[in-house]
Amino acid sequence: MDSSSRSISLLVILSAFMAFASLWLLVDGLTGALGLWGIALPMLIVFSTNGIIAACSNAAALSCVPDEVTGSAAALIGALQYGSGMISSVLLAIFSDGTPAAMCIIIAAFVLCAAAMAFLSEPDGASKNFHSTTKIRSKS
Repeated sequence: MDSSSRSISLLVILSAFMAFASLWLLVDGLTGALGLWGIALPMLIVFSTNGIIAACSNAAALSCVPDEVTGSAAALIGALQYGSGMISSVLLAIFSDGTPAAMCIIIAAFVLCAAAMAFLSEPDGASKNFHSTTKIRSKS
């Protein structure tokens, strides 16, 4: 098993774990059943798995890119990460009502979208398809 396959396997497993925690956060954020602990514990899980998921998703994404454009791909990944943070901040500012409900809905929505992308990822298919259909222009 190569490092790309290991990254994607870890990404899928942790995404499922994070999706479960975000659903727990969503249910408790909407009902308030467990009070502060019902928000704090799933948030701890979501934030603690975020670091590993970010590293695995970056490694998986960059493994599908030819060496000549790795820097550009890494910059695009960074821009998308900051952009998604800005989008979630704007959504929270618009829909905030003083309760944790809006935050829980936004976190759950973003986590579930990310988990769906992880589950739909192909360990080797994307890399083989990209390399066989893309030609890199050389500066001559």
